[in-house]
Amino acid sequence: MVRICNFVTFLCPLMIILSFNWYLTDFVKTKTDSECRDIYLAGLLHDVGKIGIPDNIINKDGGLTDEEFAVIKTHPAIGAGILKKINIAPFIEVSSI
Repeated sequence: MVRICNFVTFLCPLMIILSFNWYLTDFVKTKTDSECRDIYLAGLLHDVGKIGIPDNIINKDGGLTDEEFAVIKTHPAIGAGILKKINIAPFIEVSSI
């Protein structure tokens, strides 16, 4: 039983990665180079607003309280405020929604 659990523990993340990679490859085929660049940049910048979240919440071990989770949920608005000051790509307006 332990060997089966170890195998499943190894296999499940691998299957998730492979299936996501397959989906992503299919998704990218429908995008222009410019759209791919914008998606790449959005991926790099999507959590920049966490800079404004207190370290004790970001680094907390265990679950968040409702109040802490409410603070975490403000990070997209914080990020939008930071990114709107630098115009690097059109997706920034979309990502601030």
